[in-house]
Amino acid sequence: MRDDGIRVSVVVPGVIDTPFFGRRGRPYGRKRPAPIPAARVAAAIVSALEHDRAAVYVPRWLRLPARIHGAAPGAFRALAARFGDPG
Repeated sequence: MRDDGIRVSVVVPGVIDTPFFGRRGRPYGRKRPAPIPAARVAAAIVSALEHDRAAVYVPRWLRLPARIHGAAPGAFRALAARFGDPG
């Protein structure tokens, strides 16, 4: 679609500091990963568009789990089961 002037940027955010968790009735109770400010994610979206980036991870360390998921889905599932959402 690039020939038609259409470009796509994927933004993969971590936990964003918004009222979501409180509104769902179960606050975010983990210390890590710490929620990131919504303004930081918004700035990453603007930057991705301005610089024609295909993929942006906020925070950057999220790139590693994404690569593990793509390269070794079984290992990713095992790690997610151990370190993922506590419930």
